[in-house]
Amino acid sequence: MVRTGERKERSRRDAVTDLVEALRTIGVNASAGAGPGDRGVDMAVRLADGSTITVEVRALVAPSPSEVASLVSRSDRVGTPVLVADRLAPAARDALNRAGWGWLDRRGHLRLLAGNLIVDTDVPGWDGPGRSRPVLETDVGLDVACALLAYPDDRLSVRRTVDITGRSLAAVHSALTGLRDAGLTDGTGKPLTPDLFSEVSPRWRPQRTPLFMCPQPADVARTDQLELGLEDVERTEGWALCDTIAANAYGAFAVVRGDFPPDFYVPSERIVRVARRLYDDAITPASHGATVAVPPVAWACRRRVDSASLGGDRPRTPWPVVHPLFAALDLAVDPSRGREILDGWTPPEPFRRVW
Repeated sequence: MVRTGERKERSRRDAVTDLVEALRTIGVNASAGAGPGDRGVDMAVRLADGSTITVEVRALVAPSPSEVASLVSRSDRVGTPVLVADRLAPAARDALNRAGWGWLDRRGHLRLLAGNLIVDTDVPGWDGPGRSRPVLETDVGLDVACALLAYPDDRLSVRRTVDITGRSLAAVHSALTGLRDAGLTDGTGKPLTPDLFSEVSPRWRPQRTPLFMCPQPADVARTDQLELGLEDVERTEGWALCDTIAANAYGAFAVVRGDFPPDFYVPSERIVRVARRLYDDAITPASHGATVAVPPVAWACRRRVDSASLGGDRPRTPWPVVHPLFAALDLAVDPSRGREILDGWTPPEPFRRVW
């Protein structure tokens, strides 16, 4: 049996090795240990000008922001402190930056500011033995993460999450455990926001197909083939407005003209193919009448919202809209325009802002 002290020492040695290697990949000469008499110092970084920076290394797996704050407050600095972790959430990174700590996120980023050394760059990701696929890079993990973000105050049970996502009990349990271990949920199982949103948004990449014409609900001869699901929309699966028009329906400050081409999420690739056959592909991207896409999270088309229930003085639409979480993720795809809209948008009750 490996004792706790031995396990911690092994983890620290591995962290030092990984940090040395990360620095070497960007041309910085570093070595473990700093010479006799330098107690508490784990490594030395030798710069081109002949100076040396001493570094003390700490190792954690996937610390929460509160764990990082506790680590920083307890630190009795000897050299430049650097935290090495398998995963660092954005809020944890910010806490380290504010405290003047360096850090290595083994997924592929290094930050270290000390003396004449200024490093803030991507590095090759760590692929250690037995390392599992990150939970958010799995379809189930993304489904479950979005369920937590859509219902952030509910402390979702495994069975409730199964009901939302349609995934198996075992898969959901594994994903919830992975999100907890990654430091993206708190001790009660609720999502850490906006950290989890920030981790989900880079993985939200719908593949939109531009159509020459926009489907019309009254065009029954054709739309019957498309499974629009316009009756009892909050209990059935079907089409849903997404992106800018959906965000606008929830009060986001986004300019939407009357002829603004809508973006839709649809339940399956088969429906995308049928829509292309019925309404043709757009001749050019700029001339499209609408776009259709299967959402990265399938349950987005099963838990739609009746736009007529949202109130406000915005133009009415016969189409259901996606949950505001998915509209926010759509906007986040555009880091400039989308970020500006997100910064000023809080959806109406009972929905919560998690970005």
